[in-house]
This record gives sequence, structure tokens and C-alpha cells, in this order.
Amino acid sequence: MEFHRSRGVLWLLAFMFGWLFGSVSCFGSNLDSEFTFLLPAGRSECFFQTAIKNGTMEVEYQVIAGAGMDVDFTIVSPEGSRLIMESRRSDGVHVVEPTQEGDYEICFDNSFSHFSEKMVFFEIIIEGQAGDVGGDEEWAGLEEPDWKPFGVQARGHPRVHGFSPQTPGAQQADANGVASF
Repeated sequence: MEFHRSRGVLWLLAFMFGWLFGSVSCFGSNLDSEFTFLLPAGRSECFFQTAIKNGTMEVEYQVIAGAGMDVDFTIVSPEGSRLIMESRRSDGVHVVEPTQEGDYEICFDNSFSHFSEKMVFFEIIIEGQAGDVGGDEEWAGLEEPDWKPFGVQARGHPRVHGFSPQTPGAQQADANGVASF
């Protein structure tokens, strides 16, 4: 009898856990990617993140090691417009609302430093990618629940998803897919 009761409790917990994750996923998807890399002295590194029109892309970065603890930072739109440009900063948080779909270029530049390499951490959070067609109007009048689950870690392991490093001198493709050297 005791075995069947504990098995029933396990089924109930499994059902509630599945329902919780099913409910959370219906509020739109977001992608969270973290990356730490070594930026050599006198070099720059660029990464590309695909984003859709009318979503949001948040980029947070921090220099975590290296003399001066600073880098230059830019975000460039798929059409080549500079959206964000900062010089010699140790950290920053920027939210971009893409007006066009495509690959956004995120660059860290240490070319002003002749001797000191920098360790850089950055995180990209993309919201409103798939399944978020209706936007805020779709949820008008819906109130957020006043309970908060505990003991559930919603964040997975760090991963690199949707963006790729591009080093200087490597081939890049233009808007027509033609590679240049």
C-alpha cells in the first residue's frame, strides 16, 4: 500500500513539473547564450547573432581580466549601420530592437593595446524569436500569477547558440552570399 502511495506522489510531481515547463514555454521563447574568450593584444574579434525583425536582443559584456580592463565595443546591423559604439569600456549592457531580420555583428576591439590581452565575458539574450507573433497585444488583460515556483533551475548549461566567431582575415560573405578575402 505504501509503495502505491509513493508512486502516486511521484506521478503527481512529474505531472506538475511537466505542466510548469509547458506553461512557461507558451510565453514566448528566448535564447540565452554566454561566451568567454581571450582577446589578444592588437586584435579584434567579431561574433554574429541572427535576430528577427521586432524582437529584442540584449548584449551584456564585461572585461574580466587584463591590464586596463577595457575594450572597444560595437554592434552593427545586417545592412552595415553602427547601432552601438563604445570606446575603452570595461563593461556594458545594450538592448537592440532589430528593425530588420539578419545577422547582427558584435565586435570587441583591443587594437589600442600593444601588450595586454583581455579576457572578455559576454551574454546575448534574444527574445521574441519563435512563436511570439502576437506581441504584447496577445496577452492584454492577462495577469501574471502571484506564485513563484522554487527549486527549479530554468537556466541550462552555458552554450554558444546562434552566433559564431569571425576572426580578422577570415573570409566573410556579403549579402548575396559571395565570399570576400
